[in-house]
Amino acid sequence: MADRLAHPDSGPEDEFLAQERATAVRSAIRSLSHEQKMAIILFEYDDMPVVQIAEILECSPKAAENHLYRARLALKKVLERFING
Repeated sequence: MADRLAHPDSGPEDEFLAQERATAVRSAIRSLSHEQKMAIILFEYDDMPVVQIAEILECSPKAAENHLYRARLALKKVLERFING
């Protein structure tokens, strides 16, 4: 994942910042509830549709969407310093 965050022409400082972002993202994901964590990982990293996520989490598709929404809000709050520069 850190490889995707760093530009190929980046220097040591850019690589350090990319590693810091990657560590922050992993930590933020670990802080989510189990349902939110599973929903965001399955949706964002495994490209799984919400209906399939709902089956895995044994909930309705609407509940799976809610888990994704809350996960995104929590991640945005925790990772705001990286989002805003």
